[in-house]
Amino acid sequence: MMRDIEAWLREGQDTRKLRFAGSANGWMSLYPFQGSEAPYFDFMYGANEDPQQVLAVLLERYPQCSVIDWSRGRLACLEVTGMDVESLANIIQEVASWVWSERSPLVDAWYEEMGRA
Repeated sequence: MMRDIEAWLREGQDTRKLRFAGSANGWMSLYPFQGSEAPYFDFMYGANEDPQQVLAVLLERYPQCSVIDWSRGRLACLEVTGMDVESLANIIQEVASWVWSERSPLVDAWYEEMGRA
């Protein structure tokens, strides 16, 4: 189901998975807020270059963002500290733009319930 990013983020507390409408294989997983001021998300990252360099403009604009992990040619993980849902939606949109040249505000989104340990 195609959704607006911001509206989708306001729903539920489960892990959220999304794909942008125009991206061939671009995906993101946003992990639950559940008492955390620092949500984080993984995203497909096919480049070999450090994502801090690729996302330098975004990281400068949003100092609350930081790259907390990445795997060359596979994925990267961003943490976003103390941001509201609207700002988080903007960050997700900008990551898609910088990494995949994605311009669509619509996503194919679904929830994934987290299992209990």
